Amino acid sequence: MNKDYAIIFQKFEHEEVEYYLPIDVAEGIYLEKNNTFTAHNVTLKHIVAGEDYGYCNRENITALINKHKYMPMFIAKKIILNELRKTTYVRTVNEKNMPIILFQEKEEGNILMEEDIANYYIRYFPEVITYENSEKETPQNIAIDINKIYSEIKKKIPNQDNHIKEILSIIWRDFNNYQNIKSRSILINGEKSSPKKEIFNIIEDNINIPVLNTSAINKYKNNVTLNTVNDILISLLKKCNYDIKKAETSIIVMDDIDTITILDQNDARLFGEYQTDLIRLINGLPFTIEIDGDSYTIDTSKMLVVLMGDFMKYEEEIPTIKGFSNTSNNQSKQLTRIYYLNEGLLEDLVISIQNIIELDKPTTKEYIANINKDEDNSLNISKKFLESLNIRLTVEETAIKRISEVIEKNGYTEGQINEIIDKALALAAFEIATNPNTYEELIISEDTISDNSKYKLIKRKK
Repeated sequence: MNKDYAIIFQKFEHEEVEYYLPIDVAEGIYLEKNNTFTAHNVTLKHIVAGEDYGYCNRENITALINKHKYMPMFIAKKIILNELRKTTYVRTVNEKNMPIILFQEKEEGNILMEEDIANYYIRYFPEVITYENSEKETPQNIAIDINKIYSEIKKKIPNQDNHIKEILSIIWRDFNNYQNIKSRSILINGEKSSPKKEIFNIIEDNINIPVLNTSAINKYKNNVTLNTVNDILISLLKKCNYDIKKAETSIIVMDDIDTITILDQNDARLFGEYQTDLIRLINGLPFTIEIDGDSYTIDTSKMLVVLMGDFMKYEEEIPTIKGFSNTSNNQSKQLTRIYYLNEGLLEDLVISIQNIIELDKPTTKEYIANINKDEDNSLNISKKFLESLNIRLTVEETAIKRISEVIEKNGYTEGQINEIIDKALALAAFEIATNPNTYEELIISEDTISDNSKYKLIKRKK
């Protein structure tokens, strides 16, 4: 488990004023869900909580070492403690009875604001969190043609009807009720082949609100990197041509949230910090970003943040029905918020999310549509490759249906379609490779999917 260091403070009261004086620099463990720091077998709350002892100024132990290279640790801690003792920390309350920490250094007073204090406010004072931008004029309601958007979605996505209506009603409500102090957020849970992205692509094309469709991760070949909240806000501002007011009343759609859970011990801290940024985002806290040396402060309190991931669980399987069905055999199982905690989302993130929508499992027809339209799957890539050799690849409808049935039965996993297709084409591809000028057409049938030796090659006419 990763260790942090933090400053341990003791409270002193004088003339009804609460002072916190630094007494130690300690190594310990920070528990984000409780906002506590444990050192010397004692668990402490942040000093903003007002207890007799508390912690503040928490930082990763690696950062401490890097700041004081080649210096014995006990000396580095002593230097830090001496510097902090030049500062006075006072706990008081503001006009809304919310606790704040004032610190005075060189005769100048400031309000202390750090990540752990933000977490404390989000947890215990969400209704009174304010900041400089909160005094801005309330935006005007935005006219949204829900009927038009709904009709356009229904043309391309015949199922998920109730979920689509729910999503659209949330959008309409949130952009017509800026007095709502709750977090403006949705978690959409659906497997990777579900039409999550497509729904919001259609919304983006038919709404007069900026919509940024993005992901928590960036994939390039075999490399996967985090697309941080800071990166996403930069992309949003660029999409809005640096119009901050426009960006502040926008929709951010982030997919692949299931890839940044804290269950992975190797990346638990990194992903925990990422989720903490998401907590700040969906709770409407301000972010300051830099682009080409210029700073922009964005008020996120009027944004709608949509988080999407694959955490799906379905009711007991019903045997697959042959043929095309417009209704799903497996309805999504209603999941409790505790389930998402077990899947590696932070408690404060799950609590902050206002709406959770679980999509139904895609139908056979939807699987087929996804296979046909995905230009990056092995089937469509093979078609293009064989076309370059003047060979047609004909895939019978029964073969596509068979692929979709296999996926529906086994459960969708990323890369599964390519695995099935590559295996089905393997023997035929070998025969073509040995005689590339001999054939004009390769025909793949339902039987080929089950037995890749059962394919048909048509020779060119002499």
